[in-house]
Amino acid sequence: MGNPPEGLATLDLTLAWQRVRGERSQAFIRFPHEVELVELDLATWLTSIQDRINSGAYVPSPAIHCDVPKKKWMIRPGSYVSLTDRVVYTACVSACLPQIRKATDWAQGTHDFGYIPTPPLNAPVWFEHPMECWKRFRNRSLSLLRERKYSAILSSDLVGFYENISIDLLHSDLAQASVHPEINKLIRDCLRMWSPTQSRDRGLPQSVGASHLLAKFYFNPIDRALTNGGYTHHRYVDDMMFYCADLNEAKRVIVELSSLLRGRGLTMHAEKSQIQDPVQSRVRFEGAQAKIRSILETAAQDEAESIALANPYLTIDELNEIISQLKQEVNEEAYVAALRMYFTESTNPEESFDKSLFHFILGGLARKGNRSALQYCLASFPTHPEETEAILKYFVKVAQTEVPDDQVADFLSSTSAVYPFQVFQIAEWALNRSIPLSQKLLSVFRTIAWDASKPSYLRATCKAILGQNGEQADLDRLWRSYSEEVTELERVVTVVSLRKLERGRRNEFYASIEKQSDGIHRAVGLAKSLAPAHPATA
Repeated sequence: MGNPPEGLATLDLTLAWQRVRGERSQAFIRFPHEVELVELDLATWLTSIQDRINSGAYVPSPAIHCDVPKKKWMIRPGSYVSLTDRVVYTACVSACLPQIRKATDWAQGTHDFGYIPTPPLNAPVWFEHPMECWKRFRNRSLSLLRERKYSAILSSDLVGFYENISIDLLHSDLAQASVHPEINKLIRDCLRMWSPTQSRDRGLPQSVGASHLLAKFYFNPIDRALTNGGYTHHRYVDDMMFYCADLNEAKRVIVELSSLLRGRGLTMHAEKSQIQDPVQSRVRFEGAQAKIRSILETAAQDEAESIALANPYLTIDELNEIISQLKQEVNEEAYVAALRMYFTESTNPEESFDKSLFHFILGGLARKGNRSALQYCLASFPTHPEETEAILKYFVKVAQTEVPDDQVADFLSSTSAVYPFQVFQIAEWALNRSIPLSQKLLSVFRTIAWDASKPSYLRATCKAILGQNGEQADLDRLWRSYSEEVTELERVVTVVSLRKLERGRRNEFYASIEKQSDGIHRAVGLAKSLAPAHPATA
């Protein structure tokens, strides 16, 4: 084996794995058991990756693309990048972190509020908590809106920010920043392999921390040019705000910004760009917050009045302190009333649907174990597919004993279930829960598992469900399907899903395949560790 290329030998794969492991919940797609398989012998797995890099044998695998629902039935491009590739990509961008931070630190928390990096370069967690970053963006916006010198506020968004980033221009920017050529080349090779475009020249995989840093670095010249031009602006990723003295300045910003974006292959989103006065703009940041404050204050005031009647000698200061404390914990009835007012009994629920308010109410009901939103959530699968993750988290909290499986099955079997990604989210929820599925819901997943037209990540998850909840006939079909699986990811899932097969038959099968590859060997080991003590006899 020859000496590894200078630069690639310095990649910290252990730190990269910690970062990938920590952000896995943010990934669009997760294949069953993939983390457990790696961590059966993490050191050997990381060493094998480094060996492939050192020998020049490492080649990134193609990404699996998926369409992720957005509001109003639109979609955004998501993708699955294998854990091996994510670790290599993350390690390469980690190696660039000093140069990226040197270029962008000036703007963090003043102009750029999205994905603010944590101070240590070797921190396992890349960024500050997204909610804290958004709060800082919101507070800065409200502070500027209160300044009387700004009468025209331009808000703008980009058309497909991550998917339109030029890979070659990014490569040039990294070279200009003195990133090691071998590391820079490997980043470019990965991005070209994963690009969703036919020309393989654009796009960063979303939901990967390394991509957030590269996107921040890519946009930095635009932030610099706008600041040097004397404009007052800040942004949260590609959600941009400009504070202008008058309408003419706002128009000039549009002209200048359009030119800067064009030079980087990016475009303003015309439908999401608007010029407003400060009062109108403030509504954007205070709309949901005002409703949430109203819920808190009404609930606290009602409770305080009851306390005051029972304790007539309370002083005003004592009562105000009680109200302040009560606002921290809303009573159950207030959440139920808010659900009715803003959602279930709203006269125009679709036009007035507020994501932040919906999450606030669902979170409050979940903490109380209240099932009042269950039917509304079920009805929201077809109308708000982008809220599936939030709905399933609510189900986990409140529907563990009485799960609405048959209603979920009805939705999955209907023509309204048009997004494979949404079906995957529901399948993953079903796989990870601790109670058995209804026969009706299991039947739906059985159909999907053997439907070749469905995406591989969805079929694999449904096969894992059959391995966990299915019957002997399901295990027999899984066993027969092994030789027909196209990818190793699918074969690995099938191997682990056969752990409940009759012991003798299972062990004979495992012995015949476990030397096919390291992945299959690991899958056999994991399956044996998870297998029941006495599998059913065939």
